[in-house]
Amino acid sequence: KKVLIVGAGPCGLLSLRHCLDMGLNAVCVDKRHCVGGIWGIEPGETGAMYDGMRTILPKEIMAAPGLDYRPDLPSFIGRADVNEYFQDYAKEFNLEPKIRFQTQLVSIEPLKGSFLVTTTTKRIFDSEESKEEKKTADMFDEKTVELFDVVVICTGNASTPNPPSFIGQDSFRGKVMHSVQYKNAKKQFSKDDTVVIIGAKASAWSIAHLLSPAVKEVVVVKRKNGEFWPQTDVPENVHSRTYDFAGFYEDGLITSTGEKVPCSGVVYCTGYKIDLPFLDLNQFPGLCVDGPAYVGPLYNELVSIANPNLMFVGFSRHCLGMNAFDIQARYVAHVIADKIPDLDRKMAEAEQKPYIDSRGRPSISNPKSVTLEDFSNSLLAEIKHAPLRPVIMGIYQEVLAKRECSLPQIRSLNYRIIDDITFKSYVGDA
Repeated sequence: KKVLIVGAGPCGLLSLRHCLDMGLNAVCVDKRHCVGGIWGIEPGETGAMYDGMRTILPKEIMAAPGLDYRPDLPSFIGRADVNEYFQDYAKEFNLEPKIRFQTQLVSIEPLKGSFLVTTTTKRIFDSEESKEEKKTADMFDEKTVELFDVVVICTGNASTPNPPSFIGQDSFRGKVMHSVQYKNAKKQFSKDDTVVIIGAKASAWSIAHLLSPAVKEVVVVKRKNGEFWPQTDVPENVHSRTYDFAGFYEDGLITSTGEKVPCSGVVYCTGYKIDLPFLDLNQFPGLCVDGPAYVGPLYNELVSIANPNLMFVGFSRHCLGMNAFDIQARYVAHVIADKIPDLDRKMAEAEQKPYIDSRGRPSISNPKSVTLEDFSNSLLAEIKHAPLRPVIMGIYQEVLAKRECSLPQIRSLNYRIIDDITFKSYVGDA
């Protein structure tokens, strides 16, 4: 089978590795010039990366099976360290020869059980050509049309912002940005600014801590029916509030009850939405993209039930970083290689209704009925692979509990895996 993998970020690299390991004829395309996805975004580029960003999971459970992070790094690391890991991963498993960089996916069209795929590739010129020739050449792309038996989409759901829509934003005299546009506190705000952050989970609290020394006040806001990470270890000028905003006025925001909340800056930490511009859903009957977090219906949150040769890795909300992505990629490779018994019957009997979350939005995953550990191990059992190591879930659960109280405190810790069950956490060097 000829397999196309879309995206050379974490999920794309893992999917490519496991497809090649299964002997499949797989290639990967990525619009950027390097592997790593959003982790490869350099300072100043548009994307979900900013100065001072650190991971919210320790490297000990972010590494994929087969390659660990450098042991000299702390557990909670920055963008450059993660990006370096993905470069190393691609080299370790000799993936780059199978990746077509600077290649933009234009469209995927179903054709008699296969897919007609159109891409455009930026021409790459050698260093001896003149700057003027390169400048002119960059104005056009080379178009390619190919036939593939299977397409695995690994573009993720952290590229297209999902900001709220409030009336009166044009009248607001301050700055408004989504977290994807936030880069540097001192460069984008001043000591006199009061900044409202809308959203109260990981990215919101991370940015709040970075904004604190650069501005007058930070107000972290959750909606009345939204999720909230209570934080106990916060700077004196960082406060948390619960509001339902209705719109802007010249000098701030207005709540649904008419209360005015003065501010000079607003940062939306409201997440991202699934965006698949290369899929014309009119050509894929039975496939639905609905709201920010749903594409489906998908069997095991991975395989399109209506279009079984179309698969999605990294879109499930049952996520544990690279460990979860690796499990999903392994599973998909087994599906493509026809290694899962009775798959047609299982897919026919699968639940096709989306899970509706607490805010009434459809979602791929139902974390309340199936735990992350059970979901991961059910996939591994189907491909007859050993279950997820208990130590991975042990570290994850400890980090999850601690980071909902204090991000700075948890990021001061280091972790060391002792064996498949036991780990050690400590401050400073071991």
